[in-house]
Amino acid sequence: MASGHARDHRGAMTTKPKINSLRAGSSDFTERKFSKARSIADRLGICQRTIFRWADAGKITRHKINARVVLFDENEIACLLDRARIAPRRQLNGLS
Repeated sequence: MASGHARDHRGAMTTKPKINSLRAGSSDFTERKFSKARSIADRLGICQRTIFRWADAGKITRHKINARVVLFDENEIACLLDRARIAPRRQLNGLS
């Protein structure tokens, strides 16, 4: 079964992964969305260079389509941001 590719309303590339390429028990059966650094950076309110720095540091994967197009998995970036969050100071001090 081949992967299907399409674009959503923001121009982000979406793909459905091959079922046989997924590990058993993986929760990655949902559709993956890929976008350019500029699109992601605009939505996050950060510089697009930050996205490339994360890729250079190995924090996220860069998917090079050709010499001029590099896409990033939006779910991977969301996970990176979730891992980077810290608890509010009240929770860190054990206060509720």
